[in-house]
Amino acid sequence: MIFRLLVPLILAFSFILYLGYLNPSQVTFIYAPGRSMEMPYVVLLLLSAFAGVFCLGLFLTVSTLGEFLRDIGRRLNRRKQEKVEKLLFDTRMKVESGEMEKALKIVEKVFSKDSKNLEALLLKGKILRDIGKTKEAVAVHSLALALYPTETDLILQLKEDYISVGHLDAAYKMLEMARGRKPDDAGIIIQMREIAEKKSDLKHAVVLQREALKRLKGTERIGDEKRKLAELYCVHARFLLGKGDVKGSKAELHLAMKSSHGFIPASVMLARLAVEESKIKDAEKVLKKEFKQSYSIALLRILEAIYRSNGQEEKIEDLYDWGRSVMANSPDAKYLLLFIAMAQIEKRDFTQANGTLSRAGRFFSETVLFHLALGVVEAGMSENGSQAPEQFVKALEIEWERFLEFRCDNCGYESADYFIVCDSCGKWSSGVAKFR
Repeated sequence: MIFRLLVPLILAFSFILYLGYLNPSQVTFIYAPGRSMEMPYVVLLLLSAFAGVFCLGLFLTVSTLGEFLRDIGRRLNRRKQEKVEKLLFDTRMKVESGEMEKALKIVEKVFSKDSKNLEALLLKGKILRDIGKTKEAVAVHSLALALYPTETDLILQLKEDYISVGHLDAAYKMLEMARGRKPDDAGIIIQMREIAEKKSDLKHAVVLQREALKRLKGTERIGDEKRKLAELYCVHARFLLGKGDVKGSKAELHLAMKSSHGFIPASVMLARLAVEESKIKDAEKVLKKEFKQSYSIALLRILEAIYRSNGQEEKIEDLYDWGRSVMANSPDAKYLLLFIAMAQIEKRDFTQANGTLSRAGRFFSETVLFHLALGVVEAGMSENGSQAPEQFVKALEIEWERFLEFRCDNCGYESADYFIVCDSCGKWSSGVAKFR
C-alpha cells in the first residue's frame, strides 16, 4: 500500500524539479497593499507538492483511524452477538428440559443487549404461551410483528397464541395474512383447514383441503392429504346422517371414495347404510369393490358378519376364494391363511385345511387358535372318524371370533370389531389387524 503511494509521489516530485530546472524565473506574490514577495518558480512548485503530500497524508491518517475504529466496533458487536447467541442457546436448552421460568429469565438478559432481537422475541412469546400466560405472549408477538412486519413466522406464532386462548377467528385471520404473503404455501392452507374443521365449518374445510391438494400435486404428502379429504367427507356424511339426510350422506361418502382409493371407512359406512335399508347386494358391491383396492381382511370379516346375520352362510365360501386369490397382494396375507383354513374346516375339507394350516404355522404356531384348528383337522382326518368332534369345532369357532382384533396404530386402542374411527383418540382409519 505504502509503496504504491510513494512511487507516484517520487515521480511527481522529480517532475517538479525538472520543471524548476527548465523555468528558473521567479514569481512575485502581492500579499498586502504595497507589500510583495518574490519566490523562485521551483520553490513554488515544491511547496505545492509538499502541500499535496500533507493533504494526502492527512487523508490516509484519517482513513486509517476510521478503519481502526470500525474494526473495534465490529469486534465489540461480534462479541456482543456471541453473548446473545450463547444466551439464546441456554434459553433453548432450558426450554427443552422444561425449565420455563429459568428460560424466561435468561431470555430477558438478551433484551438488555439487543432489545429488538427477533429470535428472543419469538422464544419469549412461546415460553409465555407454554406456561399459560397467553395474553403476555400475544403482546410480545404483536410487538415483534410491529418491528418485523414481513416475518411470516411471527404471524404463525400469533396464530398459535390465539388458538391457545380459543380465539379461532383471530387465529384464522392471522393465517389469512400469512397466506397473503405466501399464497402457494400448502402448509398455511392446511392450517386454515384445521381451524375451519375445529369450527365445524366442514364445507369450507373441504374447499381449503382441495386447494392444498392442488399445490401438493406430485409431492410425497399428496397421499396423506387425499385421505384427509376423504375423512372430511366422511365427517360431513356423519353430520348429515345425524340430521336425517341419508341421501346427502351417501353423496358425501361417494365423494370420499373417489378422493382417496383405499380409504376403508367410507366404504364401510356406505355398506352399513345399505344394510340398514336391507340392500345387501349394494353393501356387497361396495365392500367387494373396496376389497379389490385395499385387500383388507377387515372387509371380509364385515361381509362375513353381514352374511351370517342375514342367513346367507353359503356366500361365505366366496369370501375365502377371494382371500385365496389376493394372498400375494394383501397386507393381511397371513390372516387370510387362517381365514381360508377356517372356511375349509367349516366345509369339513380337512385335507385342504391341513395344507393351509401348514403354511400358516410359521406365523401362528404359538397361538391357541392354531393348535385348536390343528387338533380339529387331525381329528377329522383320523381313521376312526371322518368328522371332528362337534365340541372341538364349536370351541374353534368361538376362538376364531375372538382371535382377530383391530388395534389403533395411533394410540393402541383395541377392539374385536373393525372401527372406522378410534373410540380413544378419534383418528380415522387407524384400525390395524392384529392376532391375540
